[in-house]
Amino acid sequence: MKFQLHQLACLFAACLSTALLCADARAQFASSGQILPAERQTTEAPRTVAAREYRDAYCAVWTDGCTTCERKSANDQPACREAAGQTPSCQKHRVACRAILPTIGRVCLQYSDGCNTCTGGTCTLLSCSGVSLSSKPRKVFTPDFTCRQPRRAQYDDPRLLRADLQGHWQLSDERSRSCDLFIRHNVSASPSCSAIHPALAEVRTVQVDGTMLRLVDRTNRPLLAFDISNLDSPKGVEDAVPYRLIRMK
Repeated sequence: MKFQLHQLACLFAACLSTALLCADARAQFASSGQILPAERQTTEAPRTVAAREYRDAYCAVWTDGCTTCERKSANDQPACREAAGQTPSCQKHRVACRAILPTIGRVCLQYSDGCNTCTGGTCTLLSCSGVSLSSKPRKVFTPDFTCRQPRRAQYDDPRLLRADLQGHWQLSDERSRSCDLFIRHNVSASPSCSAIHPALAEVRTVQVDGTMLRLVDRTNRPLLAFDISNLDSPKGVEDAVPYRLIRMK
């Protein structure tokens, strides 16, 4: 009886371990929080492979000219189909990304559709189809999205650093309390931030000096300071030691 119980316990442990491993394998990408290693590794995936083999962290629809694949989220298994009228001699081209997932801004600080470029959520507004100067119909623009600047844990260019800081952050303390900060040209804080630190009711903008970010009020009085030498884990310094920032989007 004891032997049978031991066997059952081992079998249960093995099944549980397998389930956890499978869950981890499926959870390669996230929609918020720290950027995961799998997301960084696939942001600039080579596009010389076949469409069925291609994977990245941001494309929703892609094709190699012979096969088109699409998915609704980065964790979905893509559905692939052959091009209509395809023959065995179909000539594949470099994989082109025709549509993107809403989460592209999570992994790409700057991306392009082949015409317009978006940086930190702000996009250019060029006319992409061109102007026809003859009787010939103008060429229809076909997008091909590429990630020009993946998000990094560190930047040498201060402009890229400032662009990366823009977005939705969560501020948390050692008591596991949290609130939301939205950094744009100005900074807005959710009402619950005041309960974590009263001074956050006055936050209006940020100052960036090297690897130091300071939340300041409308008179530029410093409120809280964070070490941003590693953007994956900004940590509070000085009076803000109990606090940390976590990227949400």
